[in-house]
Amino acid sequence: MATEDIGNIQAWVEKTNLQLSAMSSKFSQMKAVSGTPSSDCTDLQNVLREVGDVETECHHLRTSHPNVISDCKNMAGTIRFHLDALEKTFAILRNGQ
Repeated sequence: MATEDIGNIQAWVEKTNLQLSAMSSKFSQMKAVSGTPSSDCTDLQNVLREVGDVETECHHLRTSHPNVISDCKNMAGTIRFHLDALEKTFAILRNGQ
């Protein structure tokens, strides 16, 4: 993998992390609201799907480029933190609780 590919993946991870932070805030605000607009659910599902892709790319980076292991682990850890919060919020919203 070329150095530019690593940079592209890192930029992608950072962009996705920003999306996750924004979605996390948005869904936290929606907790008190009964029902969830379908467009918001679709947005969340798209972000969750992208996170899976990012984590796969991070795994490839870790195995093929030891020099970026710590950066990749840090980014993946941050993504996982937001993903866990989003999954809990999404479950609450989906169950209407």
